[in-house]
Amino acid sequence: MKIHGINCRVCGVLLTTENRYKTAPGICRQDFIKKVRSYNRPRSTDKDKQREYVKRYGAKNDKTDKRKKQRLATSKHMYALYPEKWKARAKLRYAVKKGEIAKPNHCEEVNLNIPDCYGAIHAHHYLGYEGVHWADVKWLCVKHHGIVHRKI
Repeated sequence: MKIHGINCRVCGVLLTTENRYKTAPGICRQDFIKKVRSYNRPRSTDKDKQREYVKRYGAKNDKTDKRKKQRLATSKHMYALYPEKWKARAKLRYAVKKGEIAKPNHCEEVNLNIPDCYGAIHAHHYLGYEGVHWADVKWLCVKHHGIVHRKI
């Protein structure tokens, strides 16, 4: 039995060749097994229990309510500043959600000399946000969407 002169980070036991865990340095075998068992324990499937936890967490930590209020204020502010833009985006979001307009998984901008696309796919209203043009969009990646707006 070889003593390593290192104590376990969890329980403080002196680590030896028999009680140390090889793939987790600084942790004894018993604490590693407890850790793995806690990760693999079955989670609660009781929805009422989960809702109660969320309510308790929200009451303890009021960041959720604060964030909801912020998001609502921002939405109202954007609607007040740009009502046509807001309505066009809302109509497009609803049409995509209902399946009336298909959102592709790739960028539609192929005529640029920049071959690599990255980021989420955004809708670019190339004819503007006016009432009849809300569905006239090009689906662009983040990179190409930024390039198109910088050209305008």
